[in-house]
Amino acid sequence: MIGLSPNQTGVATTGHQVRRVFEAFFVFCGTIGDSVPEIQTLAQTISTSRAEIARGVLTGLSNAAAENVNRLVKLGYRGAFGFNIVTHQQRRSRCVASRSTRPEWRHTVIATCTPCVAT
Repeated sequence: MIGLSPNQTGVATTGHQVRRVFEAFFVFCGTIGDSVPEIQTLAQTISTSRAEIARGVLTGLSNAAAENVNRLVKLGYRGAFGFNIVTHQQRRSRCVASRSTRPEWRHTVIATCTPCVAT
């Protein structure tokens, strides 16, 4: 099967290469993976979002940063669930999601271990 390996020459992946990989994948799913229902479901899912996958491979961009902030906000809301006032709950979620709004005392502390000297 044709794969997109990390390109160490500095040459960007082309649309033709991405189309060849998709074609090889769908041929595999239609022949060898024909008897496995999970592979057929995977092929349908990839076929549905083929354009988005190709765009992500070609540009190297993703929405990972936005998803990370979304996860932090959800965790903040979950942690602030007991607050009775909505504005306090929103302030808590903003504090969790933004490093710049955290107080100095909330930053991560790195402990250093001092070696014990036997006397």
